[in-house]
Amino acid sequence: MVPTNSGNTKRPAANHVVSKPSEEPPLKAGDLQKAIFNSVNFSSIATDAKGVIQIFNVGAERMLGYAAAEVMNTLTPADISDPEEVIARAKTLSAELSTPISPGFEALVFKASRGIEDIYQLTYVRKDGSRVPAVVSVTALRGEQGAIIGYLLIGTDNTAHKQLEAEKALLDQRLSDRLIAAKRANEQADKIQGQLVALVVSSADAIMSKDLNGSVTSWNPAAERLFGYSAEEMIGHPMERLIPSERAAEEGQILAKIRNGENVEHFETLRKRKNGAIIPVSVTISPIRESDGVIIGASKIARDITDQKAAEAELLQHRDHLEGLVFSAARDITESKKTEAALLLVKDELENQVHLRTEELEISNRELEAFAYSVSHDLRAPLRAIDGFSRKVVANFSDKLGDEGCRQLQVVRDNAQKMGALIDDLLAFSGIGRRDIALQLLDMDQMVRGVVDELRALEPQRAIAFAFTPLPKIRGDAAMLRQVWVNLLTNAIKFTRLRPLAHIEISGCVEHREAVYRVKDDGAGFDMRYAEKLFGVFQRLHRQDEFEGTGVGLAIAQRILNRHDGRIWGEGKPDGGATFSFSLPLPSPEPRLLSEPL
Repeated sequence: MVPTNSGNTKRPAANHVVSKPSEEPPLKAGDLQKAIFNSVNFSSIATDAKGVIQIFNVGAERMLGYAAAEVMNTLTPADISDPEEVIARAKTLSAELSTPISPGFEALVFKASRGIEDIYQLTYVRKDGSRVPAVVSVTALRGEQGAIIGYLLIGTDNTAHKQLEAEKALLDQRLSDRLIAAKRANEQADKIQGQLVALVVSSADAIMSKDLNGSVTSWNPAAERLFGYSAEEMIGHPMERLIPSERAAEEGQILAKIRNGENVEHFETLRKRKNGAIIPVSVTISPIRESDGVIIGASKIARDITDQKAAEAELLQHRDHLEGLVFSAARDITESKKTEAALLLVKDELENQVHLRTEELEISNRELEAFAYSVSHDLRAPLRAIDGFSRKVVANFSDKLGDEGCRQLQVVRDNAQKMGALIDDLLAFSGIGRRDIALQLLDMDQMVRGVVDELRALEPQRAIAFAFTPLPKIRGDAAMLRQVWVNLLTNAIKFTRLRPLAHIEISGCVEHREAVYRVKDDGAGFDMRYAEKLFGVFQRLHRQDEFEGTGVGLAIAQRILNRHDGRIWGEGKPDGGATFSFSLPLPSPEPRLLSEPL
């Protein structure tokens, strides 16, 4: 039942407001009522004592979508409210006031009927079924005798406040997710760091690093075994203590190359152990860079080649012995049989040693390829996790992180992606040596045009003029030789990027029982002084910020062509374009040149 009174005491009429005399005429009560009724900023719903709507102002029509005529003398405010909220309010008030309250209009006005100020949140249901959150203030309307004659419910749209609450909850959740993602990224980074440390510690090669002044900054256990110095004895001290006096100039030359960003590869020299012994070593040195590319030092890998040098000396000794036997045989024909037997013995011995050395080298190469594949494969998953989590953090919380935070996370992503690309290329390079070659007759024209179409689709905005001449057919592995074309054409497209209209020519011919193919472009070119570096793994003649890449594409192409008994070479000029050519032995009979127009 809808409450109609809160007690038997007669309530006084509304207080009169005494105002100062004014020159303007006083507002009429009808004008105020009309202004209130026509206000669109709040809903004003007045009911009779039973809750049936008697007044439904313009603001209520706008908020709830009903015309006043549709609800007056027909519905109660409970009929246009969320029924579950009305039921919940009835239960809450029943418990709070220790009296049973019916779910319905009574629950909406019970406190007001008892003279208790009541302002609460309520969800109205619009005519179209949509919902609008509101803040509702309820007042009991009383007659002259103090009896309740109706109720006034004034509501304001609470959508903006609810949205703010929802956005705050979402931001809180995103912050929590960001913290979790950052924690996981740190854990992955720690895991990778641990793996790298384990690789350095367990390596059989001496791995060291130094700053640009030549002072040692790291020293692994293999370095301790090779040179006899502990890490404590070397870290912070100059690398020069390992260099014999007659080779003192080497360190300055090496540091100068490192400062210029150059690598020092497979450099054979002599070094001095702690006990003074001089040992031959093979050294590879690479620059260490900060995330912004600034060179801060160098990493160095050294391998003891004493056994290798001893084997070389042994081979020279056997060669001298063989020459002596040959000279002796020429001088004394009577000893020819003995000399022949000795020669055969030495020959067999040499062949056996060459066979053993070849087997050792093949085993070493297979182990190195397997090791590179295993390490590269194991590092791919955590790198993808780092890149993925960093991307989500930047995408979802850039407004929280600020410009510097976003920049640092982008540095993490860029380096993770670069390392991922290096790992993928290393896997591709190591995999070539393990693949079997499936020879078949190949239509190079069709293959090249397919590759060009695919690469064009990757950069449709580029203006590139391709020129083709007929290409000789050849026998080879389709997948491998297609990879050669992909690598050469990708380079041509990449290094012509700065040309408004790039020109790339693809041609072929038959020369001296070989099929020769060429890719010529008018791009950035290169200095022929560094041509020997073109086909080395991770060798680059351009800075990373100029042209992206890992420096493995040409090395892969050369390895594929070597397996086909072919060869590859390049010619170029700085800012004058480049031409890369490769040749393959012709099948028998010699293939004809295709004569169809291109």
